[in-house]
Amino acid sequence: MADKEQQEDHDKQEEQGKHEHTTAQQLLQSFVQFRKVNWRQHTIEGCRHSDIMLMLMIKRNRKPDSSGMMVSEISSRLKVTKPTITQQIKNLEAEGLVGRTIDPADRRVYRIHLTEKGERITQRFEDEILDSFNGLIGYLGEEDSKQLVELLTRAYQYFKKQHEEQE
Repeated sequence: MADKEQQEDHDKQEEQGKHEHTTAQQLLQSFVQFRKVNWRQHTIEGCRHSDIMLMLMIKRNRKPDSSGMMVSEISSRLKVTKPTITQQIKNLEAEGLVGRTIDPADRRVYRIHLTEKGERITQRFEDEILDSFNGLIGYLGEEDSKQLVELLTRAYQYFKKQHEEQE
């Protein structure tokens, strides 16, 4: 009789392990599918995704009393080296999307800001993204969309904590 109970417990644990493994595979597959959408291929007026992300970061982190961001601030926030950011900024400046001004408080420092063209492109990108997510809300419905927000936020917090513990 004890052998039968042990076998049933073993079978139950094995089945649960398969279920967890299957769920893990399904979650992984769901996340992988988002990569296949290839959002980064989308361009606006010839701007690459990385350029738009840099300009959005400048726009969102601009302080009201400042004439822009320093290259060191940008590289720190994006976790990218200063030379990489400097080259990208030079390219954006050549395209008329960002400008440099000398910091009045420290004439050795340049501040990076968006030009009117850069502002227009980032605004267009933000509008397109919001339209896309409003479409998703229409597709899923308000309740499921709110649940998705909650679940994705919790998933992000889990992976962030896991990453921090590994460092």
